[in-house]
Amino acid sequence: MFVSLTFPRTFPRTFLRGRIAALFLTSQLALACDDDGAADGGAESTDADSSSGSGDTAGETLEIAGDWVDDFDGAHTITDAQWVQTFGADVFSYTIDRFDNDSDVAIAQSDDDDTWSRFVWSLADDG
Repeated sequence: MFVSLTFPRTFPRTFLRGRIAALFLTSQLALACDDDGAADGGAESTDADSSSGSGDTAGETLEIAGDWVDDFDGAHTITDAQWVQTFGADVFSYTIDRFDNDSDVAIAQSDDDDTWSRFVWSLADDG
């Protein structure tokens, strides 16, 4: 299984990875703030069976938990409770508040500055 994370593709690979991560997180933060979850039953659902957070796992495991490398050679270590991104010497840590495997969305709070981010993923076939 391969995970393709949402990153902007208009920047050359030589662009500073930390700046790409900041741009990605800023754009996802804007989406998280505007999403009321009404149309798609998204990440702001209060259904305990489809979400998880710190201390409340509701018996479900985040489907993309594990170690991943994105298209920009950034490393991602993901658990049910934490998402850690490493880009060169920069490390970004987020505490996952809730997730929805059906919508492929996780809402997390930055451990550095307490801002919120929405992570969206898509799975590609092995073929």
